[in-house]
Amino acid sequence: MSVEAFKAQVSADAAERSKLRAKRRAKADEFKLQANEFFKVGDWESALNLYSKAIDACRDMPVLYTNRAQAYLKLGRPEQALADCDLALRILPMEPKTTPTDIGDDAEAACALNQQAAKACLHRGKALLTLRRPCDALRAYVDARAFRAFALKPASAVMPDPDSDDWPPFLREYVAQAKAAIAAENLDSQASAKLSSPSSTEPLLLKPTEERFLRLITEAALDDRGIRECTSTLRQMASLLSAANVVAKLPPSPDSEQGEDGTHEGHEATDGVIAPTGDHPKGSSKEHKKKKENGTTLKTSISLPVNEADTTATIDEVATLAKLQSYFRVRNGFKVLRSQMKLYDAPNILKQFRRRGGYAAKSTPDAQKGEDVLAILDHLLSLITVCYQLARDCGENQRLLVESMPQLFSTLLIDCLQVSPCYAQIPTSLSDTSENAAMQEVRFRHVLGLLQCSACDLIALMSFEASGREGLITHPGPAVLLSALATCLSDALGLPVSRATTNRKATSSTQQRPSSDCFATQAVAATAKILENLTESPRFISMVRSSDCFASLQDVIEAAIAPASSGSATTSAPVACLSQLLDSLSAASDDPVLRHTMITKPNFLINLTNCALRHVPLMIDESHTALVGSLCRLLHNFLTGEQQVPLARCEMEALLNLVGSILDQPSRSSALISVSIALLGKFMPLCAADLVDKWSHTGKDATKPFSKKAQPSQPKLKERVSILISIISSYSASVLEEAPSPPIALCGSRNDTQTTNGKSQYAANVYESSESLAAHRLRGAIRALSAITRAPGCGDVRVAIGDSRLISRRLAQLIRARAPHAAEADARSPPARDEPLTANVCLILEACIEDTVMAENLVGTSIIMDLLKLIQESKKPQTKRNAACVIGRLASASHVHREEVSRLNGMSVLSHFNSWTAQVGATQHAPGMLF
Repeated sequence: MSVEAFKAQVSADAAERSKLRAKRRAKADEFKLQANEFFKVGDWESALNLYSKAIDACRDMPVLYTNRAQAYLKLGRPEQALADCDLALRILPMEPKTTPTDIGDDAEAACALNQQAAKACLHRGKALLTLRRPCDALRAYVDARAFRAFALKPASAVMPDPDSDDWPPFLREYVAQAKAAIAAENLDSQASAKLSSPSSTEPLLLKPTEERFLRLITEAALDDRGIRECTSTLRQMASLLSAANVVAKLPPSPDSEQGEDGTHEGHEATDGVIAPTGDHPKGSSKEHKKKKENGTTLKTSISLPVNEADTTATIDEVATLAKLQSYFRVRNGFKVLRSQMKLYDAPNILKQFRRRGGYAAKSTPDAQKGEDVLAILDHLLSLITVCYQLARDCGENQRLLVESMPQLFSTLLIDCLQVSPCYAQIPTSLSDTSENAAMQEVRFRHVLGLLQCSACDLIALMSFEASGREGLITHPGPAVLLSALATCLSDALGLPVSRATTNRKATSSTQQRPSSDCFATQAVAATAKILENLTESPRFISMVRSSDCFASLQDVIEAAIAPASSGSATTSAPVACLSQLLDSLSAASDDPVLRHTMITKPNFLINLTNCALRHVPLMIDESHTALVGSLCRLLHNFLTGEQQVPLARCEMEALLNLVGSILDQPSRSSALISVSIALLGKFMPLCAADLVDKWSHTGKDATKPFSKKAQPSQPKLKERVSILISIISSYSASVLEEAPSPPIALCGSRNDTQTTNGKSQYAANVYESSESLAAHRLRGAIRALSAITRAPGCGDVRVAIGDSRLISRRLAQLIRARAPHAAEADARSPPARDEPLTANVCLILEACIEDTVMAENLVGTSIIMDLLKLIQESKKPQTKRNAACVIGRLASASHVHREEVSRLNGMSVLSHFNSWTAQVGATQHAPGMLF
C-alpha cells in the first residue's frame, strides 16, 4: 500500500469514527432528555434506566454519570452514586482548566468542563455524607468551590483558600451539613467509647438520666407493645431531652466547686469538642436570639426545684442535650423512630381531618372508634415532639431525620399542616352518649390543634438551620411545602382554601376560627417563621421560581397578604420574607397562563393592592418600602402583556388609591416612584373618566411648580399630577436610548417579546437598572397623562401642559423617539419607531392643542415634519391615525402650521384618512393604548 493510499485510509477511518461517535452521542442525548423528564416528575427509577442506556450509547460523557448519580442519591443508593461521580471526574480534568482569556471558544469550553467538574464534586460530597464520611465530603465541597471559581472566569480566577469559610451560595448548606456531621462524629466516638464496657460485670459510669434515656430507647425498639405504651415511652424520651436542654442553659451555681479543667461540677466538659450546635456562624445574633427564646420558653414549661441545693442536685443528675442526642445516634435511635412511625396508619387517619375547599372533610364515624383514633393521633404527636427535641441545635440530627424518615416530612407533617381543628368532622361511635361525644369532640379538636402547631414548630426549627433547610428542599420539596403552608395559613386565618374555592360564601361564620384561638395564633407565627427562614436559602428561591412551584407560591402569597380577621396585623408574614416571595412570583410573570390566572383570580388583585396600602404609611422603614415596591412590581408585571385586562371598578379604585398614596408620601424613594408610575401607566387608560378626574384632583397640593419658569396664571395642580408632568420636563434623549426595549404590554403580542441574555424582557422589565427605571417612569407618565388630559374634568391639567413652552416642546421631541436596537437587527438601518410611546404622546398633544396655546408654543419646531415621518414609518394604524389627528389640530389652530403642511405636501400623506379628526372605532378609549 502506498503512502498516499495509507493516508487516505486513515482519513476515511477517522471520518467513519467521527460519524459513528456523533450518531452515538445523538442517541445518548435523546436518552438523556427522556431521563430528565422522568427525573423532574419524580420517577427516579425510570430516569436511572434511561441514564444507563445513554451511558451504554456513549461512555465518555461525564454529564451522564453525574445525572445518574443524582438518581442514585434519590433512590437511596449512595455507593453507586459515589462510583458514578468518580467515573465522571476521571473523564474530566483533575485540576480546573484555565485559558489565556475569559472570552472566546476555548474559554467557553473550559467553563463548561469546570462547571461539570464542580457538579460532580458536589454530588460526590452528598454521597460521601450519606455514607457517614463527612470529612471526605467536606474535601469534595472544597474541590467543587475551586472548579466553580474557574467555571466563571477560567483566565482570571484565583484558586480559593482550602481553609476559607467563604462559600458560594450553592454550597453553603451542604458545607453546613458536613461540618455538623463532623462535630457529631466526634461526640459519637466519645459516646461509643463510654458505652463500651470492658466487661459485662463492670457497670457503666452514666448519669441517672443517661441510663433512663438508653433504657427508653431499648423499650421503644421492642415489638408487641400497645399504642399507649409506645406513646408513654416517646413522651418520657421527649421529657428527658427537654429537661436536658433547659439544664444546659441554666447558669452555674456560685457555690459549686470548679474542677481542675475550670469546668463547674455538675456540668459535663466536652473535652474540647465542639457540640453539634449546627450551622450558624459565630456571633450570629439570630442564633443567640433563638436560643434565648427557646430557653425561656422551656424554663417556664418545666417545673424545677426552688431550693438551691435541690437545683444543684438536679443539674448533677441531668445529662446535656448533646450527650443524649449522641447516645440516640449511637444506639440506632432513628431506626427505632422509623419503626414507631410505621406502627399505625396515621396518614389515612389524618386525611379525615383535612380541610378541602373551605368545607369540612367528610368523616367515616363507623370506620374506627374515636378512642382508637385519638390514641393514634396522640402517638403521632409524641413522635413529632421527640423529633423536635432531637433536632434542636443539632444539624446532623436534622439531616439524619430527613434521611431515615422521609415519609415523616413528605407525608405526615404535610398532613398535619393541613388538618383543621375547626373544619373537621369528628368521628364518634353510635353508642356514645351526647355528653361523652361532646367531651370527645373537645379532645379531638385540642389534639388536632396541637398536631398542627407541633408540625409547624418542627418545620420552623428545621428551616432555621442550613442542614434542615436542605432536607426540607428534598422532602417534601418547595411546591408541596408551600401548598401545605398556604392551607395552614388559610385555616388559621379563617380564609377559604384558595385554589379550590371560588365562592367567598363557602366559608360560613360558624366554621371560621376565632381570633382568640391560641393554636391559630401559634400556627400563623410559626408559618411566618418558616417562610422567613426558607427565603434565606438561595437554592430554595431558585427552585421556587420553577413552573412546578407557581401555583403553590401563588397560594401562600394569597394567604399571607390577606388581612387577619382581627385586623391588627398588616400581613401574616415578615415583610422581608414576603418581598422575596413576591419577587419570585414577579419573575415568573412571563408565563401567560399564570399571568391571566392571577389577574382573574377572585379578590387576589385587590388583596395585593390593599396589602400595599396597609404598608404605605410605614414606608419610613426600608423593609416596608421594599415590600410596597415588590407589590407594585408584581402588579405591573401581571398587568403587562394583557390586551384586555378584566379590571372591576373596585380594583381600579384600589389601584388608583395605591399609586396616589405612594406619590403623596414624603418618604418615597426614587425607585419606588418609578415603579408606581410604571404601574399607573398600565391601568389608568382603562379607568373610567370619573375615576381619572377624581384621582387627579385628590391628595395634597403641589409644594412647588413642576417648571421653574411657571407662570402665575397657571392652575394649581395636585402633587401627584405635578410629579407626572415634571417627568416630561426633565426628559432627555439618553433616557430612552440607554434603556432596554419597551415591554410587550405596549405591543400586545407575545411574538414581539424582547429578550436579553436569553431571558424574557418583561420578566425583569421594571427593575433591571436605573436606566430601565427611568425609561419605565417616562413611559408610565406619558400613558397616565394621555388618560388624564382626555378626562372632561381635567382642563387644568391640559392648561398646565399646553401653556408651558418647555413641556410642549419636550412632547414634540418625543415624537422622534425610537426603540433601542434589537440584538438581531441590522446596525446599519435606523431603529424602529417607539410607536407605543409616540402614539400616547400624540393623544396628549391632541387633547391640549384645542384648549391651550400649545400650537403657538410649537411654532418654529419640526413637529409637522416629524409627524409626517411618523405616519410614513410607523407600522400600527393607530399610530398613523393619532399623528394625523395632531396634524389636523395644529393646522386648525395656527396658519403657520397650515402653511408648513402645504409646504411639505402633507395632504398627500393625509389623504388616506377620510376623517382624521374623528374618534377611531366605537371604543371610549382613543388609539395608542393597548394594541
